[in-house]
Amino acid sequence: MKVFITIITALLCLTSKAQSQEADTVYINPGDGPYHHKSCHWLEEDSVATTLSQAQEKGYTACKICYTTVDPSTPKAGSNSNPKAGNSRSSQSNQSENSPAKTYSTRCRATTQKGTRCKRVVRNGSYCWQHQ
Repeated sequence: MKVFITIITALLCLTSKAQSQEADTVYINPGDGPYHHKSCHWLEEDSVATTLSQAQEKGYTACKICYTTVDPSTPKAGSNSNPKAGNSRSSQSNQSENSPAKTYSTRCRATTQKGTRCKRVVRNGSYCWQHQ
């Protein structure tokens, strides 16, 4: 029985070690500034895997898309390789229920007579004062 418990304990230690090493692995695009999580949609096919400490020593910073907190070992919740999958209305409604409303400054959604997009800055993806 003691041998069985020892084996299980050793396996648990090994799996936790493997998970922590996987969390320390980041990916760098050649000629790019930030490092990415393996499921970030900005990650390119020719990216290079490296450890977090090596990337920080070389002067790379965390990607603002896939790493939200100061601690880059925890990727953004819900980040995946398909950027359109995370943009569904149901995921946005779940986020708004759990956290306070955030306001973002974006461009007006209207199209001008020329056919270009309006350049005025608005909040939460709505229309500017002229196009309401």
